[in-house]
Amino acid sequence: MVTVLCAGNIVTILLESLIFLLFAFLFFSCLLISFSHGERISPISLRSFTSYPGSLLEGNGCGSRIFTFCFSFSYLFFFF
Repeated sequence: MVTVLCAGNIVTILLESLIFLLFAFLFFSCLLISFSHGERISPISLRSFTSYPGSLLEGNGCGSRIFTFCFSFSYLFFFF
């Protein structure tokens, strides 16, 4: 019984770690895609990052829309 519980806890920890790494990979991939579309980080909008993720970036707008979509998708995937 104890062995099964320990194995279950290890599997749960590994699965949660894998999901977290996937979320981090998606997040940084979205940043890279956004920067490749000519975006740059705006220091003024760092404060509003939590309310609207795309507001972190400014530029031609394409990258910020891509980042917002990717971030929202990965955020929903991580928490649901």
